[in-house]
Amino acid sequence: MTLVTSIAISTAIHFALLCGIFSIVFAMELARPMGEQAPLRARFDGIRFMFIQVMAGAYILAVLQAVLFYYDYRPEPIFDARTVLGSVASAFVAIVLYDFFYYWVHRAQHTYPLLWRFHAVHHSVRHLSVPCGYGHFTEQIFKAIIILGPLSHLIAWNGAVVATLFILFQGTYIHSSTSISLGRGAWLIGDPRTHRIHHSREPEHFDRNFGSLTLVWDKLFGTAHFPRRDEWPDVGIDEHGPPTSVADYLFLPFRRHSEALGSENEKGTVEPQSIG
Repeated sequence: MTLVTSIAISTAIHFALLCGIFSIVFAMELARPMGEQAPLRARFDGIRFMFIQVMAGAYILAVLQAVLFYYDYRPEPIFDARTVLGSVASAFVAIVLYDFFYYWVHRAQHTYPLLWRFHAVHHSVRHLSVPCGYGHFTEQIFKAIIILGPLSHLIAWNGAVVATLFILFQGTYIHSSTSISLGRGAWLIGDPRTHRIHHSREPEHFDRNFGSLTLVWDKLFGTAHFPRRDEWPDVGIDEHGPPTSVADYLFLPFRRHSEALGSENEKGTVEPQSIG
């Protein structure tokens, strides 16, 4: 199988899964909407940018796979799952480890100026609705090397498949505008209310709720904020608005912003700082 074919197949499978998940979460938004919903133009832009993001992720994973294959490097996973119970256990381990790695990567993205430039594209979104939870495509490269690489040494493929489905669904769900909530259970599994705090424009919410799948790490490391029942803040950043074209999406991090990125009053400060 050629590299191009591998990328095409990976992109098609990933995007097909996302479309199915988008449909489910969009139905949740229609059934139980919360706050202002994203206009059609923003949703259309989200689909375009998400497709580019998926292609970037498929490309870097295909390249990594090709390099490993070339050097005949096939590490045996520590958590090998040969039964249904083993698959579930392997998936659970993958989910926990993924979110632990993601928590620290995410904190770094809000701490260091260079990383924030790229992550700011994700935070520039003004409507957290399906499918507007996209990030800059370069983040996929960063995460593949820092997070997915180490996990590939630990988790068997069947556990990874189950974990991937959960991570894709959860990542879409927490970036939606639905009132379907897990209540106090959101401490264990995040929901739109808890993650909206992370995207909030309110200063008291800055640098809070970094975890994607759970607030457990935030609780342990002092960055958690559990929202009140009526807490549904506006989202976005002051540095710039969301991209409105493919060129804007691709090159936004490389442009000079009108305001200094290091201002301590801005969302996602870029001066290295002690968080929590």
